[in-house]
Amino acid sequence: MLPSYFILTALAIISISLYVFQSMSKLYESTLETDIETRATLISKFIPLQLHQSEYDQLDDLCKKYGESTQTRYTIILPDGTVIADTDAEPNKMENHNNRSEVQAALNGQIGKTRRFSQTVENEMLYVAIPLLDESKALICAVRASVPLTAINEELRPMTTRVIFATLLTGLISMVVCVAVVRRITQPLQTMSRAAHTFAEGDFS
Repeated sequence: MLPSYFILTALAIISISLYVFQSMSKLYESTLETDIETRATLISKFIPLQLHQSEYDQLDDLCKKYGESTQTRYTIILPDGTVIADTDAEPNKMENHNNRSEVQAALNGQIGKTRRFSQTVENEMLYVAIPLLDESKALICAVRASVPLTAINEELRPMTTRVIFATLLTGLISMVVCVAVVRRITQPLQTMSRAAHTFAEGDFS
């Protein structure tokens, strides 16, 4: 009975811990996506509503400056997919971004979010792209912000440690309680068994 109970308890605790961890991970990623969207929105406030080619270099400097201070990669993309500013690369050396799913969503007036490996920075990134519209609601450009997923993993590591510790502690407490309960149940039964055995041997005292 006891080993079976231990196994069932361990499976239940592990299942609950995995569910809690996944829920917390999704919640953290959702919060981070909102934070990245806010960063993209803030950087978009520095972009003029009438873009001229002479301003591209200033925007590139802006992305590099604020990207370094906020540990965020910023990219500004024109409606045709041309990159005019980027934190980590030279825009004129970057390929057209029309085929990026998050950029496509932003160029269509929606907020785009995705995970993808970046060949430019050689790291898996979490991207959020937003559309920038002028006063007549015409698209000016897409503004994209992204952070490496290593940052997410670093934030989740303490959470993982706490979940594992809580799982082990809960399991240990459950085992101790289980042993105590089983002993309380089995001790009277053992006494009754000994008495019955003695009675069967003819000892009626």
